Amino acid sequence: MEEGKASIKCDIHHKNPSKNTFPRSIVFMKPEIIYTTSAFKHGYTQDDIERAVGTKIYEDTLEDEDDIYVIIGFDTVANPIEVFYNIIDDETIRVFHTMALREKTAAQMN
Repeated sequence: MEEGKASIKCDIHHKNPSKNTFPRSIVFMKPEIIYTTSAFKHGYTQDDIERAVGTKIYEDTLEDEDDIYVIIGFDTVANPIEVFYNIIDDETIRVFHTMALREKTAAQMN
């Protein structure tokens, strides 16, 4: 494994199960995703991001940030990645950063 990248077990997890981070309509349907150019900074593609959103195993707000969310999911070749986004409305999210899963973020799952 590359230094700085994390390995994770594949259990669906949410730090606070009673907390619904997505608006209810997004929970049950695939959200429309708007991308900023910074979402692709680390070489991940739109397909990678959509796959990670569809295979999410963890989701929560960032510590001390009520309007920034992180999803941990898998890219198109099954590597765990972090996807950072904001909620625009009940059906839309804006992805602004995507990167390989870091140990720091994987530790938040516990």
